[in-house]
Amino acid sequence: MFKRRETILFLILAFGITTLNFLELNQLDFIIGISRIFLYLVFFCTLLYAVYRLIKDKRQIPFFQKTTPLLFGFILTAFFFLLSYLIDTDGGKKRVIIGGANHDPSFMHFQLFSDQTFKFLNSGPFGGYYYRGTYTIENDTLRLNNDKLKYLYPTLTLIYKQAEDKEKYFESVDTLKFKERLYIYIDNRNVK
Repeated sequence: MFKRRETILFLILAFGITTLNFLELNQLDFIIGISRIFLYLVFFCTLLYAVYRLIKDKRQIPFFQKTTPLLFGFILTAFFFLLSYLIDTDGGKKRVIIGGANHDPSFMHFQLFSDQTFKFLNSGPFGGYYYRGTYTIENDTLRLNNDKLKYLYPTLTLIYKQAEDKEKYFESVDTLKFKERLYIYIDNRNVK
């Protein structure tokens, strides 16, 4: 099985994709993101090539032996979905609130997890950093515990509000020139 060129390509691509995913655990980077997309594209083309080889293979060997590289590719595809989920949810934590703000040159995204930890992304067009820490929610007040976010929210305190069009968001209590609204996309606090 490991002598077939598709299998060798799958192994090399899986190593590259996994490495790039781990490189972006704490920081998004434009070049790494483009490289990962390229590797996924090559991986998909390799899957198509494995299907083509399976169809065109006229050798008199067991069918399972013919499909082994293709099955290996599908197993790696499932592994990539699992890896992506685990990285996105910080190890499979249950997400309580997901939200953010999307502007043309910048992007903010946050996730509050059930174990009272959060993951916050502040990104520009070419990348950004993930900030992690703990949080508390008391009534309508969200307090973040990560001093690295003080450049955005000096008191690290946000208030839960609802707009006239029923959109829910968090807004900083700090009196800044620009108040960034972090809109809530998913709120699972009342879902059991």
